[in-house]
Amino acid sequence: MSLLIDLDFWVQFGVSSAMPTENRSPASLEKRRAYTRNYYYRNRASCLERHKRYEAQNRERLKLRSRLWRANHPTYYKERSAKYYAANRLRISQKLKEKRKKDPDWNRFKHRKQLYGVDRAKWDAMLQGQNGVCAICKTCLPATVDHDHLTNEVRGLLCGNCNRGLGAFKDDQSILIAAADYLARRDRCVTA
Repeated sequence: MSLLIDLDFWVQFGVSSAMPTENRSPASLEKRRAYTRNYYYRNRASCLERHKRYEAQNRERLKLRSRLWRANHPTYYKERSAKYYAANRLRISQKLKEKRKKDPDWNRFKHRKQLYGVDRAKWDAMLQGQNGVCAICKTCLPATVDHDHLTNEVRGLLCGNCNRGLGAFKDDQSILIAAADYLARRDRCVTA
């Protein structure tokens, strides 16, 4: 199903605007906006509470609405982000520098959290459970999160060499067993 959908589809989910604006004069629109703004500031707490309740009750509908809007406006967020970054480049870079200065591992843990759901606390707990060493070689300090590529489930913390080794063997146990047998045969040949 294409997400470029006509207005009738939107209407069945109650997504279309309840008050069409094309037939209104600019003065009446501004008057309505001013009234809405004033109402919100006078009743801010109740408005926020009502908004939270509405979002909780209509979560799936709002997700669908957002997905459809993004599909129909694919470049909007990219252009908006680029425009914001261009206008605020120095402020953004200064903020990131301060963040990295305060916490040098901030970006690394942000990346791990996004990809694997492993934040600093979970990393520390896993590291303590492995006695502070790689889960395979037991010699190096782990630097990477090992995960199952099919389920994305985290298996443990590995050093870079062990993680690359598992990747080279495509996480296939039969290939790893064959490699271990090969090394065992090779060792017997050398000692004999």
